[in-house]
Amino acid sequence: MLVGCDGTAQKPFGHLDTSIVRESSGLSLSGADPDFFWTHNDSGDTPRIFAVNQHDPSQSRTITISGARHVDWEALERWAPDRLIIGDFGNNHSLRDDLRLYIIKEPDPRTATTARVERTIAFRYEDQTSKLGKRNYDCEAMIVRNGTIYLLTKHRSDTESTLYRVDPEADLARVVGSRELGDKVTDAAIDPKERYVAVLTYSDIWLFDLKGVGEN
Repeated sequence: MLVGCDGTAQKPFGHLDTSIVRESSGLSLSGADPDFFWTHNDSGDTPRIFAVNQHDPSQSRTITISGARHVDWEALERWAPDRLIIGDFGNNHSLRDDLRLYIIKEPDPRTATTARVERTIAFRYEDQTSKLGKRNYDCEAMIVRNGTIYLLTKHRSDTESTLYRVDPEADLARVVGSRELGDKVTDAAIDPKERYVAVLTYSDIWLFDLKGVGEN
């Protein structure tokens, strides 16, 4: 049984066809049609996303993304009203040197079968000077605030998380700060009015108030 923040039992919102969506790794409400959510598989899939109709599963569809590779997709967010960002930055062993963000125009979830990458942002973490050492450069959490992309890392050697701001012009993820969260970060989301950030770990949900917080 699922339990909400107020202690009341929660009903399942819906179900995914696990023969297609084997491991849903990112989730975002469609800006084009609020009846749909976008999701994608974790590593091991082809470059594609899924439009999931929350009211009628028979209307759900698969959209193939051209111009992208699927190494380890971990997150999906809206970057603008009509743009989506796909985060290919799963990095379990902190050995990857091909971390990518793919920006696409949001397809029509009712009719589209394909979409293409409009922009690819390749990046590295500015404080990772070697592939050796601590395995703290994995990531499964991305948020967008005022058009700026932020990543929260999933440390493999401790239970802190580092917040990075992506600088597309420098191909860098720049350190904003870090915090002890008591467990490994697996996702994050910002509310539509950009007042709060929810950070999910294996054991807790942290809620951070953004009131008075600037961009730096």
